[in-house]
Amino acid sequence: MFESRRGHQSFSQELFGNRVRPILVHGAQIIGNGDGETTWRYCRRTEGLLEPALAVGQDVLFPGEWIMSEFIELDVEGNDQHFVIPNTCPLCHRDVNITAHKYVKWTDDWAEIVYDCPNRRCGRLFIAHYRLFSGIGPQLEWLQPIEISIRGISEVIRKISSDFAETYTQSERARQSGLSQICGPGFRKAFEFLIKDYAKHVATQDEEKKKIEKSFSGDVVENYIGDVRVKEMAKRALWLGNDESHYLRKWKDHDVADLIMLIQLTIYWIQMEQLSSDYRQTMAEGKDVGPHGE
Repeated sequence: MFESRRGHQSFSQELFGNRVRPILVHGAQIIGNGDGETTWRYCRRTEGLLEPALAVGQDVLFPGEWIMSEFIELDVEGNDQHFVIPNTCPLCHRDVNITAHKYVKWTDDWAEIVYDCPNRRCGRLFIAHYRLFSGIGPQLEWLQPIEISIRGISEVIRKISSDFAETYTQSERARQSGLSQICGPGFRKAFEFLIKDYAKHVATQDEEKKKIEKSFSGDVVENYIGDVRVKEMAKRALWLGNDESHYLRKWKDHDVADLIMLIQLTIYWIQMEQLSSDYRQTMAEGKDVGPHGE
């Protein structure tokens, strides 16, 4: 038997500041502070963590980075349990305001709640899986099913390195599936394809292209990448990529989210360089133009 009630928790600006953005989280906790008020704690086991707050067991909790203010209170076997309601649909990836649940199933260790996405263009059902901890309360662990949302890779980049596009896409699928320990090396491998294929793309001699294939990625960046903007971002992407693949980390204040950003920045400058080169070739100087370019 269970009864459900909904609630809303406001947050202290002093504690959380102004950085409030709703996204899908991997864990949430509601813990009483002994004064009749409720304290919310949030944990996430993947990348993108900005400021640590407190550790409970093996979960690192972070205030202010992810805020989910809606919860559902269920009377489970005579005990009130607070279940955080997801505010992002794992299928359509829209921010949503879920007002009801469809079904609840629980054991001594876990509970599953079926929710209905209120987005009219979606409207599909998904399951939220919670672990039940004595004294702490339910923790939202994962949502299923998940439809992976991957940023598109431009045709310019695909023409330069189809291997990069495929490997990057697989790595992003792993990341969004919560496989945080293996997606980093995948992004590192993808970036090696990109930087070597780009260097070969701009190389003019076949012998030079063979040397690029056999060289270390760092040497390729240093010796065969001419555009300073591409080179500077590529070097840093390789530094973090190596951290994702090695036992010890050198850049402890950066993680796979920074690696992804550096890859995107490298892609951006490659695209700008390639598009600029294309226009220089298709609109070569020498045509009959006036003194003022008219």
